[in-house]
Amino acid sequence: MRFPAEDLRGLAPETLAAFTHARAEAFWRDGQLIGLTSGYRDAKEQYRIFAEEVWRTGSVPAARRRVLPPEESSHVRGFGLDVRPTEGARWLERNGWRYGLYRIYDNEWWHFEYRTAAPIRLPHPDAAPWRRP
Repeated sequence: MRFPAEDLRGLAPETLAAFTHARAEAFWRDGQLIGLTSGYRDAKEQYRIFAEEVWRTGSVPAARRRVLPPEESSHVRGFGLDVRPTEGARWLERNGWRYGLYRIYDNEWWHFEYRTAAPIRLPHPDAAPWRRP
């Protein structure tokens, strides 16, 4: 049930358990595959992705609408999941709450996070009030 080249290493234990159980249910109950595009990232990799987005967009504020720096990223803490395909993400959006997996941002259909309570969905990563300067 895993997609080729998936790397589940580094995910927080609760995130790994939630994703594994949700993915198994999606497949066995509904025939839906859910693949992991990106899970845990170390701070160096997250910084590289953030810096590339700053370069691509031309500014830190624009980049933060898509990628957060390492000190704010759920991927670095092992709680962030980027999934595929879109049908798998739709299944997870409808059913992931049973496992503590929630879509967090309106502009990222692929990004889910493990949470112990349902979060308020934000328009983009930089919209969280505690992240504003």
